[in-house]
Amino acid sequence: MPSSCSVWVSKSQDIFHNLALEDWIYRNMNFTNHHLLLLWKNLPCVVIGRHQNPWRECNVKTMKACNVRLARRNSGGGTVYHDLGNVNCTFFTSREDYNRKNNLLLICSALKRKWSVDAEVTCRDDILVTSKYKFRYQGQLPS
Repeated sequence: MPSSCSVWVSKSQDIFHNLALEDWIYRNMNFTNHHLLLLWKNLPCVVIGRHQNPWRECNVKTMKACNVRLARRNSGGGTVYHDLGNVNCTFFTSREDYNRKNNLLLICSALKRKWSVDAEVTCRDDILVTSKYKFRYQGQLPS
C-alpha cells in the first residue's frame, strides 16, 4: 500500500502537451510509495497506439479538414477520439501495486459518490453506465 496518493489535473487541452506530461511522469517519478492519478482533457484529436497505422485507423484527410489533430501515444491499445466532452485519466503505481480492476472500481465508486451514477466493470474491464455507455480506461505501468 502506498504511503501517499495524489491527483493532478492538467490545465492544458493540447494532446501533445498532455501526452508529454504523462510520459514525463512515467519516466521521472518513483511510484514505490506514492500513487498518482492524472486527469486531463483535450481539444478534438484522435490518439493511436504505438503500433497502429493512422491511414488504416482514421480518415486523415477529413481530420485535417475538421482541424482534428492526430497523436500517437507510447503505449499500445486502440484508436480513440478525444474532445472536451471526455476526461482522460491515467493511474501511476508501482508494478507490484498495479491492479486494473481496483482502478476501474475506484472510478465507479467516485461516479456513484459524486454524481449518483451507477457504473459497472465488465468482464472485459470496460466501465459501462446504464449497461451500454462505455468509459475508456487507460492504465500506465512504470517500467
